[in-house]
Amino acid sequence: MSVAVAALLALCGCSSPSSEEADSAGKGNGESTVFAQAVSEVSREGSSAEKGVNSSGQTYGSALDVVIPADFDGTVEETKQFYPDLIAAQNSDGVEGYITVDDFFGDMPSSPERAVQGEYRKTLDGVTLFDKDGKTILGTM
Repeated sequence: MSVAVAALLALCGCSSPSSEEADSAGKGNGESTVFAQAVSEVSREGSSAEKGVNSSGQTYGSALDVVIPADFDGTVEETKQFYPDLIAAQNSDGVEGYITVDDFFGDMPSSPERAVQGEYRKTLDGVTLFDKDGKTILGTM
């Protein structure tokens, strides 16, 4: 499952799952399950991820803590306001850190038609993993 799928769900107006939905991945409606799986790839430590504001004024925390109002009907760019600037992630080597919200959402297609054709980044491969200071590079995804 890719982060781009999660971003496309956000583009379609799907909301972030509640903690109950995220805990019950595989149950309920398919859109929430897909989103929960995509988020879990990025935020493996879930709600236990450290959260706060760094010295540069960037917020950091888990994507699993994000709550998007049910009546929210904004664009992907508008959806980003609900997320921390740096989102908790863990790479395949087990290194925990943070990726930027822009990397989390990935390269968005220019239109729904382009989305179907695959015009967007499909994986987090090569995305930089930062410390909570947003500057120190810990590795890549």
